[in-house]
Amino acid sequence: MIDPSKVLTELNLDETDENMQTVTSLVEQSAHIVANSISQDVSQDVFEDNDIYERAVITLATDLYYNRTLPDGLSLGLQMMINTLKGVDWTGAEKE
Repeated sequence: MIDPSKVLTELNLDETDENMQTVTSLVEQSAHIVANSISQDVSQDVFEDNDIYERAVITLATDLYYNRTLPDGLSLGLQMMINTLKGVDWTGAEKE
């Protein structure tokens, strides 16, 4: 899993219990959303070694932190990252 402390640092937030709980939850939710957007047939653990996946999760967690409802949907940058990850050949990766 992506370290929530890294996201707190990027968001320039204090590492309080409340911020840590919120960001941890958002990172977990974002990781599931991004992983399922890429492929529902590949274990999420496989993606976690990929830098673009990590950036996509952090980007979505940031978007959710500032606006939980995402009224404009996913950002174009996030969509680009997800589409790039969809193009990766994940064959040989562990299936769930």
